Amino acid sequence: MHALRLFSFVGLLALLPACSLLDGLHEEAASPRAGLTITRGTSFGLCAGYCQTELTATAEGIVFVRRARATEDPTLTEERDLSADTWRTLAEQVNWDQLDAMDEVYGCPDCADGGTEWLEVIDEGRTNRITFEYGQAPREIVTLVSDLRALAASFDGGDG
Repeated sequence: MHALRLFSFVGLLALLPACSLLDGLHEEAASPRAGLTITRGTSFGLCAGYCQTELTATAEGIVFVRRARATEDPTLTEERDLSADTWRTLAEQVNWDQLDAMDEVYGCPDCADGGTEWLEVIDEGRTNRITFEYGQAPREIVTLVSDLRALAASFDGGDG
């Protein structure tokens, strides 16, 4: 009987590391790719007022920044929480093989004042930035850019 209790106690001790492992998996499931940063921005060269926008999404939330060309106009910054589902949707769209295979520039960004748009992804010290004509995201990233564009449009000052 004493041996059975000892065996049970040792068995419970053996499960403790497994519980810690499961807790870590639960945290990872709740916040995939916690070190990932996804930023989408716009810029218009011949513009008065707030001509540059930047939306940065992380597992912690989103930050929307609007900048004016005139130095006397203040930079406007707004922060919001980001639902775990929305973050998961964005993070799952990041495909490093595709990003690494893409060109750095597509088309003629801001030629004839058509505007520039860009996507930058940073994860574990790795960075990839792709610049393209405003509204003309390359097919490999069009869904991710569209999702980020929709998030930017929900802020005051919208999408660029």
